[in-house]
Amino acid sequence: MKITIYDYSNKHVYIDIPDKEIKEIWVNVQSGDETGIITFQDGEKISFDASDCRFISYDDGSYVVTGDNIQKWID
Repeated sequence: MKITIYDYSNKHVYIDIPDKEIKEIWVNVQSGDETGIITFQDGEKISFDASDCRFISYDDGSYVVTGDNIQKWID
């Protein structure tokens, strides 16, 4: 399954994740880039990062996506 995350300039970055039920998504925004960890119901975790060239990191905040908001966030 592909989901969309966004970089600092609001460009789409597509990432492949396993096609299985998601328990929660922890999102941390670093210098405008979405980064984080997806936790699946079976306990598997994968990380993601919209940047492949960040040279400085400013913590812009973080949040957790759970429940019905998961589908809204990945759509």
